[in-house]
Amino acid sequence: MKQIWIYDIEQYRNFHCCTFQTKDGTDTRQFVLHNTRNDIDSYMHFLETEVDGFIGFNNLNYDGVVLNYLYNLVRTYDYITLETLLEKLYYISNAIVYDEQTDLIKELRKNRKWVELDLFKIHHFDNKAKKTSLKAVGIAIKHSNIQDLPIPADQYIQESDISLILEYNLNDVVITSKLFKETESEIRMRIQFGEKYGLDIINANDPQIGSKLIAKYISRALNMNYYTLSQLRTYRKEIKLNDIILPYISFQTKEFNSILTHFKDTIVTQTKDAFEDLSIIINETKYVFGTGGIHGAKRAGIYTIQEDEKIILVDVSSFYPNIAIKNRFYPQHLTDRFCDIYNNIYQERLKAKKENLKAIDKGLKLALNSTFGKSNDIYSFLYDPAFTMKITINGQLLLAMLTESFILSNIEIIQVNTDGVMIRCKNTDEERVKEICKQWEELTKLSLDFDYFKKIIMRDVNNYIGVYLVPGKEKETKQKGVFLVDRELYKDHSMKVVRKAVHDYFTYDIPIEQTIKTHTDIYDFCIRYKSTGDWKPEAHYLDGQRERIDELNKNVRFFISKNGASLYKRHKTDNRLIGIQVGKCITVFNQYFERPMNEYNIDYEFYIKEAYDIVFSVYDGQLTLF
Repeated sequence: MKQIWIYDIEQYRNFHCCTFQTKDGTDTRQFVLHNTRNDIDSYMHFLETEVDGFIGFNNLNYDGVVLNYLYNLVRTYDYITLETLLEKLYYISNAIVYDEQTDLIKELRKNRKWVELDLFKIHHFDNKAKKTSLKAVGIAIKHSNIQDLPIPADQYIQESDISLILEYNLNDVVITSKLFKETESEIRMRIQFGEKYGLDIINANDPQIGSKLIAKYISRALNMNYYTLSQLRTYRKEIKLNDIILPYISFQTKEFNSILTHFKDTIVTQTKDAFEDLSIIINETKYVFGTGGIHGAKRAGIYTIQEDEKIILVDVSSFYPNIAIKNRFYPQHLTDRFCDIYNNIYQERLKAKKENLKAIDKGLKLALNSTFGKSNDIYSFLYDPAFTMKITINGQLLLAMLTESFILSNIEIIQVNTDGVMIRCKNTDEERVKEICKQWEELTKLSLDFDYFKKIIMRDVNNYIGVYLVPGKEKETKQKGVFLVDRELYKDHSMKVVRKAVHDYFTYDIPIEQTIKTHTDIYDFCIRYKSTGDWKPEAHYLDGQRERIDELNKNVRFFISKNGASLYKRHKTDNRLIGIQVGKCITVFNQYFERPMNEYNIDYEFYIKEAYDIVFSVYDGQLTLF
């Protein structure tokens, strides 16, 4: 019976292996091509009789190409020697690694025998800002065994090496399998959304989901095929901001008026870093304007409420999409039909949200939000930098108008950030707040949402905890930046225990020391270090008067301990040695080993200090702020 298999390939000059495992992990197959073991017949039989599709990590770019090439070679030629087969596989492997865009590789990527799902693509790990290796993913999901390739890929493999490589190959498949389970809800969303809208998005990252839906609707509306649409762009030599600022935008204070005047006098020739950030100070709060949006905040501190007060986050519902919809902004080459299509998607999302169709709601949200980002992407059919600037410039000015209205009514501003204003007010002033918001909504045709908090712990505008006031949500918090306990996979997950301790200290008044010293997940104490370029990490152990040096993997997972090794990185050519976590002992934890927590000899004081560093960055020299 054919099944979907999770798989991974290792390719050397004279060696090839591939490990396959079922999604539930109950069946594992490993095939080897080497002069001491030739599994080609059973390998081909397996591919033809038991495979319905594959799941992998970067397999659309690498593993799937190699596997298709292998299959085609064997089935095309009546006879091919093992030596020739391995030579050709090594050649194609290197061509992929070194990004050679040959006709053969393009053909192999285009015409595949099997359906494939690529977790690397789905998570957008091919994006420069999110670039993440499978080893880093393994650390993030707390996999027990973090291994680097045991033998360099350009080496010749001996029979004695095979078991080592197979072990490594299987370990990569197990990490991929765990990542697949972490990704199942995202995959279900792509399946449901794709079926509803007739889109092939199983391997699409989030922005691609949005642009594919927009592309389908627009190509139909403009009566053109996708290829023709994909070639469209609107290029701008310059953008006079005075021509794109909404006519009803105005201010009463000289500070905000100075920003408006400056914008109107500005001519933009490029959207990235179009101009230096502009700033004003009102009531000791600095407000910064840039090409991306407005942001500003009071000084770091803890903002709480008295019985007669509220902290309210007033934010704009689908701010950027609705600026375009309500003001009929559109990329010039797509005509104003774009506005109707964009609005229809927004209305569909509201309906899906009301009917609790979570997969459809999420997909439509991606379509709405990704359109803005793609409008500033020269590789996208949505590209029109004037459209981008109309949204960002008007967006921050509109939010500044709302902010100014609060200021003129003596409403305290805690922070402003891109699409929302956080205020603290007396209960008796809440009606005035609602009145200001209603007037702003009537003027802008945009909608505002409200979240209520009893406490805000803020380091700066992008790093804070909000403790909800709403009944039923008292134990929930809004976490941003450094205070986000559970991070996205592509981010550094080091020392989660520190973030948890800080969160529980501020939210539940639990002492830092209590959380850290009673925490029972050793992985949450671990730190990730990845060497780059010509540097190689080493662990230095002192045994009496003798020093032992262990070379480490490129990816090192370790925790700070009371005894153990010193961690260094050594330059491969000039032998320079630089300390990492200088003055601290570390225990390498790439391979999990089980101990009672008190036997790991964790240096709790190190983690306590790390937590207090964050705490003190909030206090900023004060015990509290009211």
